[in-house]
Amino acid sequence: MAGDPLDDLRRVFAELADRTQALTPDKPGEVLREAIDQKFEQGGPGWPALAPSTLDRRGGAVRQILVDSGALRESMQMQVASDYVELFPGVPYGRKHVEGDGVPVRDFLDVLTDATLDKAADVLVAELLG
Repeated sequence: MAGDPLDDLRRVFAELADRTQALTPDKPGEVLREAIDQKFEQGGPGWPALAPSTLDRRGGAVRQILVDSGALRESMQMQVASDYVELFPGVPYGRKHVEGDGVPVRDFLDVLTDATLDKAADVLVAELLG
């Protein structure tokens, strides 16, 4: 005899409840980290050009904006709690670039686009559905 459909449905909901409890925002956080990496790779887009003084210091080489030694890009840290994820630079001068404190604003943390949020949601759904 076939199982009771109601019991099957209860089992599915119980499994979904267990998976929901196990979800953490670390995987969507990785999606945000990738989006930040892309900002560095693409030099914004929309970031102001390098100042002549920066170009002089670099010997005229344009290279990537905000990537001199790579320390800022490499310093990105992620703090994960049960209901949020936060990404932030681990070097003190990172905030200056985000806020424009004495330097042109080059907000490498501004990655909450519809596409990025959709990708993060897809990661959560995939995790939930297993």
